[in-house]
Amino acid sequence: MRAGLYAAGTSAQATYFATPTRLDAVLVGAVLAAAQREPPIRAWLARWGSLLGGLAALVIVVSWLLHRSFDPHQATTVLLGYTAVAVASGALLHAALRAQAAGTRGARWLRAPAPQSLGKYSYALYLFNLPVFTSVHQLVPAGAAPTLALDLVQLLVGGSLSLRLGLGSFHGLEKHALRLRRAFPWARPVPAAARSTPDVAPEA
Repeated sequence: MRAGLYAAGTSAQATYFATPTRLDAVLVGAVLAAAQREPPIRAWLARWGSLLGGLAALVIVVSWLLHRSFDPHQATTVLLGYTAVAVASGALLHAALRAQAAGTRGARWLRAPAPQSLGKYSYALYLFNLPVFTSVHQLVPAGAAPTLALDLVQLLVGGSLSLRLGLGSFHGLEKHALRLRRAFPWARPVPAAARSTPDVAPEA
């Protein structure tokens, strides 16, 4: 669908923001969520997750080397890049979950205050990063050639501004809205083995 819209002349922004064209990213999250409940899916990810993440990272690197930028207006980004970012991010999250289950040093690092805070503010960062980075990109002089140094400067400036706005949004609105979760209690599913066991006291 994304390829068809782009080939028909739809703008890169409209192609990216249309919900049906983002289902690849939704699918990655759904697989990760299902893996927490379904052992076969978890085993499949344990076998192939690293390989898929590595291939996705390779696509991202090759795209940048070809264009000297990960430009959302390029056909490579629209057709492959967004999917590669979703798969690579999913692979990183899967690796973090496995590290947490194994209690490795990496899991201890993820429980440190800095990465915990980044996770806490991630939704606010998601909301603000696009308009912030768009504004920062518009400040680049016309005709400036894309370089790694320029990309890094934009990343640092846009990232710091997004973080400041995200902090304000979280403390001013999001954490108060999260209190509404108390109105929607959620219970963990009971394993099948536990459901099949009769609730009677054993004989003496």
